[in-house]
Amino acid sequence: MEPLVYEGVAEGKPKEQWKLKSAAELLKLKICDMAMGSGAFLVQTCRYLAERLVEAWENAEKANPGKVVTAPEGTLSKSRPEECVIPKDADERLIVAQRIIADRCLYGVDKNPLAVEMAKLSLWLITLQKNRPFTFVDHALKCGDSLIGVSLEQLRYWNLDTRERVSLALIGENLRRDIEQIIELRRQIAAKPVITTEDQKHKEYLLTKAKAVANDLRDGCNLLVSSYFNNLPESEKEGLRQTLLTVFRDGASISEKDRRVLPDLEKLRPFHWELEFPEVFLPSPQPSPSGKGSKVTPRPEGEGTGARVGFDAIVGNPPFMGGQKITGALSTAYRDFLVKWIANDKRGSADLCAYFFLHAKQLLNINGGFGLIATNTIAQGDTREVALDQLIADSGVITRAVPTRKWSGIASLEVAYVWLRQGNWLGEFVLDDKIVDGITAFLTNLGKAIGNPHKLIANQSKSFQGSIVLGMGFVMTPEEIQALIEKDAKNKNVLFPYLNGEDLNSRPDQSPSRWVINFKDYPLDAEHDDLKKPKGRPYASDYPDCLKIVREKIKPERAKNNRKVYRDYWWQYGEKRPALYNAIANQKRVLVLCIVTQYFAPAFCPTGWVYAHRCCVFSLKNWYEYAILQSTIHECWARQYSSSLETRLNYSPSDCFETFPFPTSTANLEEIGDRYYNHRQNIMQTRQEGLTKTYNRFHNPDETAADIQQLRELHIEMDNAVAAAYGWQDLELSHGFHQTKQGLRFTISETARREVLDRLLELNHQRYAEEVAQGLHDKGKKKGKSGGKKKAQAESKNQDNDNGQLSLF
Repeated sequence: MEPLVYEGVAEGKPKEQWKLKSAAELLKLKICDMAMGSGAFLVQTCRYLAERLVEAWENAEKANPGKVVTAPEGTLSKSRPEECVIPKDADERLIVAQRIIADRCLYGVDKNPLAVEMAKLSLWLITLQKNRPFTFVDHALKCGDSLIGVSLEQLRYWNLDTRERVSLALIGENLRRDIEQIIELRRQIAAKPVITTEDQKHKEYLLTKAKAVANDLRDGCNLLVSSYFNNLPESEKEGLRQTLLTVFRDGASISEKDRRVLPDLEKLRPFHWELEFPEVFLPSPQPSPSGKGSKVTPRPEGEGTGARVGFDAIVGNPPFMGGQKITGALSTAYRDFLVKWIANDKRGSADLCAYFFLHAKQLLNINGGFGLIATNTIAQGDTREVALDQLIADSGVITRAVPTRKWSGIASLEVAYVWLRQGNWLGEFVLDDKIVDGITAFLTNLGKAIGNPHKLIANQSKSFQGSIVLGMGFVMTPEEIQALIEKDAKNKNVLFPYLNGEDLNSRPDQSPSRWVINFKDYPLDAEHDDLKKPKGRPYASDYPDCLKIVREKIKPERAKNNRKVYRDYWWQYGEKRPALYNAIANQKRVLVLCIVTQYFAPAFCPTGWVYAHRCCVFSLKNWYEYAILQSTIHECWARQYSSSLETRLNYSPSDCFETFPFPTSTANLEEIGDRYYNHRQNIMQTRQEGLTKTYNRFHNPDETAADIQQLRELHIEMDNAVAAAYGWQDLELSHGFHQTKQGLRFTISETARREVLDRLLELNHQRYAEEVAQGLHDKGKKKGKSGGKKKAQAESKNQDNDNGQLSLF
């Protein structure tokens, strides 16, 4: 709120030069919570603004000694009976200010009707005044889905895309007249204080009258939304839209056939911001040329000469929902609406909160800003690309942020706090309570190199997510495997060790604790062999003992799956990852990393195993490759460009490995990679502890055992060798115990980390430019292989879950 209530904040003036705005200016502010819940943010906003309003009244009194100041604008009294003189008692004065702020400045929306009532109660309690009725807030706290709705301009053209102006406005004069009337009625509601129960009843009457005027327009807006919320083929959607236009304009009836494809509006609860709060979004009424009344003309975006209208600030804590859950929870049409009309067709598996961030900016005026809480993935991966990247590209400036902080509730969750302003900002940038040069979309300090990293052709087809078996019936104990082999030795052809992330991080030798049945891409039998391969092709039916197990344990569950390929090919893995196993077929070992991990610790594992979906497999086999990957240089990059789960790394091969610029000189890395790795293996074998426990010791400053001390020294030597391979002999890494987002870690200093990231990003851009110059990123030349590549990238981002919903957005 500070940039809104004080002159000098956005201009970058010292705090002692800030000047509080007048009471009249403060009361013009419009603040909203788009997902208000029980109203906690609005209550705190009310307190803050009321305190500033009281301060503004006091300033007016000091500027006019001996004069009496009246509420609400703090004007000088003219001794008229209708004036409301400000009480002298400080407590009474504050309550009056809170009631006025609640009347004029606060707005809130929530999809849950009960939450709306709770928010009203919260504001009633804070503004409760002896001998006065409850503050009237029914006009400003409303029920609806903040993300789903249409503008009045879209209603006029009966199309969500109004840029092309393919037709004349379909709804005109009546719309203007009705909106003028609604705005006037709502202004009367906000301006009238509630002193008596009659005042309260009069406000209720005015609101009822405004609702009645808006009813037909609301029906039209709902019908327009409904035309986009259906599963009809594209060829039929336009016909339905025209039918619904006829229903709205001419009062026709909706056919039973059309009604069946329309959404349940009671469940969807569209919320049309300009219609519900027109005084916030439409320009002030101007006298008509004839002098008869006033005129409001809803205008297309970008048109008109006045300042952009909208809220001055948005506050709150919008709901979180993982991107892959949105379709299942809210429908495909819902998700498509968000992507098309809020995210500007920017696709990605973004958390639901990303769309609240985007829509919040769309609802702000030209000098507005927001302060929102999100899951910390708002600055990571697809969620960042969909939200913060686009917001910054569209003149948004992040002025303050807390990148990650443990959620105060019972959920195991890390959240981020983000403050964003429109347009130019000359004030301070504050990151984690420290003044910085600027804040990036990653919620990091603005470095020397600017922009996002690019995927490099040099790193393609070298990193993979493991198999998604999609059914625990495939997985077996060693004892069960032994029994199958004893029953028929041939069964061993489809039985493989099965390595998952837990085994990799917890077992001293990184060996699998379980085995798995793997029919690879075998047809079920000759009858189901679509490829009609020559005789000798293996079939799953060649192994009846194993097939029986899969048929009994897997097939019933797969039959319930939404994806046809999973149902029809129930004996095969959900995602077989042929690209992975083809890439490592001629290698003896590969590097494997647990994708979700507390510590970055890849390990060599033999080929011939099945790797679970929580494993990232690198088709790398050399010691120098291990040294680079295990170095803090790569870990800094990985933690910068991957997402996280709580404080654990959630490694993304496409975002971290495919973008990572490897050094070109690697001759001196073989020996240190070998020594570091084998010393670490010796520690684990001697102590009989896995990678996690070993690195718990490594990062514990109280751990002084000689073997751990030597591991730290080897890590320093390895990091320095990798830095030298880049030619960075001038870079002081300053190893030691440093506080990080993950807690206290033995690592390089924060200054060194930022310098490493700057140099790597600059090198990534240089390498990418070289590849572009060579034509390696020419889409036309790569067209023949692009489908497979896109599929592999999609698979690498995919995460398995219990119900098999694996579709990406």
